[in-house]
Amino acid sequence: MKYRVITLMVAILSCILLLGSCGSEEYEPKTFYARELSIELNDSFSKQVSNTYDGKFVSYNLAVYVARDQFDDLGDEEKVAELTLSEYAEQIIENNDLTCSVTLDKGLTTFTYTELIKNKKYEFYTVVYKSDDAFWRVQFAGKAATVEEQKDAIRDYAWSVDFS
Repeated sequence: MKYRVITLMVAILSCILLLGSCGSEEYEPKTFYARELSIELNDSFSKQVSNTYDGKFVSYNLAVYVARDQFDDLGDEEKVAELTLSEYAEQIIENNDLTCSVTLDKGLTTFTYTELIKNKKYEFYTVVYKSDDAFWRVQFAGKAATVEEQKDAIRDYAWSVDFS
């Protein structure tokens, strides 16, 4: 009888430890590159090939899309280079008929919009950047609830963007 109780307790403890380790899975930081842009995500992301974006990084719940708009591709290079991040973001919103506005979110110039895709609500949190010769859009996309839950992590990812 004592042997069965001990065996049962060991089995229960093993299950608890196994479940506990699954629920608290830790990811290691990992740097990804799209041309001269680098972003630190974590190792749950993988780089995917994209014909549309300069970079596409996907995890289970979140996708990160990187797009580069070189100044000379946007028109008069000198005038484009003088645009602020907010002005650039406003142009993106206007050109894509989005119903949202530019916000300054804890030091990041952003805009957020939602789309219904296959009857599921997706949120797109876009951060814009400016390098020496281009504007950049880094868009974090996922189911609306997921994006909201991960907003702090997304901001950390966005703050890690660097240009080389």
